[in-house]
Amino acid sequence: MAINRVSGNILQDNLQRGTNLSIQGNLIFFDVNTNRVGIRTSSPGSDLEVVGVLEVGNVTIDSAGNIDAGGVYINDLAEPVANADAATKFYVDSQTGNLTSIGNLSISNTTITTSLAVGNITLAPTGNSDVVIDTVSGLVLPVGNTAQRPSPAQQGTARFNSDSDRIEIYDGTGWEDVVANVTNQTLNGDGSTAVFTLNRDSTTASALIMINGVVQLPTTAYTVAGNQLTFTQAPVVSDTIDVRFL
Repeated sequence: MAINRVSGNILQDNLQRGTNLSIQGNLIFFDVNTNRVGIRTSSPGSDLEVVGVLEVGNVTIDSAGNIDAGGVYINDLAEPVANADAATKFYVDSQTGNLTSIGNLSISNTTITTSLAVGNITLAPTGNSDVVIDTVSGLVLPVGNTAQRPSPAQQGTARFNSDSDRIEIYDGTGWEDVVANVTNQTLNGDGSTAVFTLNRDSTTASALIMINGVVQLPTTAYTVAGNQLTFTQAPVVSDTIDVRFL
């Protein structure tokens, strides 16, 4: 089958039925048998097939099927392709349909993480707008024990302490429990024991101690650290110790 080669502008009158058309230099082919167009290929396998890189304005499509639209990078491979401009582009893996990278953020299904070893994920609405979580179920706070508290912590940091079973907030100088309800524990003196084990962690400021109904003076009569209640003088055998966790 003959191929007509044309240089310069193409007019419809130049086309001959039953032949393929080739534009010299750019090598654009039209196969009249299949009505397909090929760029750098004389036997296109689809309606438009490009061998190499196709550029249309700010959009480029390479031979692997990756599309770069200036700020959007779409990757048709099973794994995301690394890109030197990762800070300004986001990536879509077309096989899984997941957004995989926006700058230092990584998204997999419904999970958002950061590629930085240490880095906050910040939601910053403009003006006095709020961050709204639209759900009727609930918001799950970070859960960890006392030893796992973030350090340094930012003022206003909230978490659930699995040791004290309380929500706690960092006020800028220390961690304070969010009081939900007051619970108590009853202990009995034996005349020699000055240190008692409590059934939950607390602090001197977060515990009210009474002996036989008489409120004791914090730090003077007792201290509380963790789950340890320590008296400066051991309660006697007839003493009933009432501990109120605030």
